[in-house]
Amino acid sequence: MEGQFKKYQLLHHIKACLEDNNEWTFWSINDDVYNFIPILVKLANKYPGPIIEFGCCLGHSAICIASAKPINKKLITIDWFKNNQLGVSNNAHRTMTQRNLKYVIDYANVELVDSDIGEFIQNYNGNSPSMVFLDSNHNAKCVNREIDFAIKWKVPIICGHDYSDEFPDVKKCVHNKFPNHKINIYSNLWWVEYNKEKK
Repeated sequence: MEGQFKKYQLLHHIKACLEDNNEWTFWSINDDVYNFIPILVKLANKYPGPIIEFGCCLGHSAICIASAKPINKKLITIDWFKNNQLGVSNNAHRTMTQRNLKYVIDYANVELVDSDIGEFIQNYNGNSPSMVFLDSNHNAKCVNREIDFAIKWKVPIICGHDYSDEFPDVKKCVHNKFPNHKINIYSNLWWVEYNKEKK
């Protein structure tokens, strides 16, 4: 029975995504977000450095980001494939994501990092990113940690998913961290141009 329930749970979310792209699903992005992410990427393309995505899940937003960046700009997307709500094992989740991202990994300068995000942040010693996209755990601890990383590295485009009443910690953290910046909202996306303070 448990296996049948997990299979039903996964099929339910796939069905919701396919039939109603504006319905919130925890592992995907709606049409509005899918069409707007490239605009944020084009802002980031003006600056040197990689794009970093915290929380890859199945790779839908990573593919969207990859489609709008130049080939010489690296995308690093991080997930540790644990505690997923897909109703599948961690290994199955990892395999699905690797397969979804195979083309962009092979041909579009995308790196999928299998890591705890906290450890990645602690050990990161690469170039200053041009954009950070937050879409991992939406509790206050994790959101603050990822925004702090972006602020520390003076990332010009700081943005994230799931700015909504469903995730009050996201909204609260964003407003607390950027008192001197304009916080832009579109659908359930938020973004800040960190190099531009409020006038």
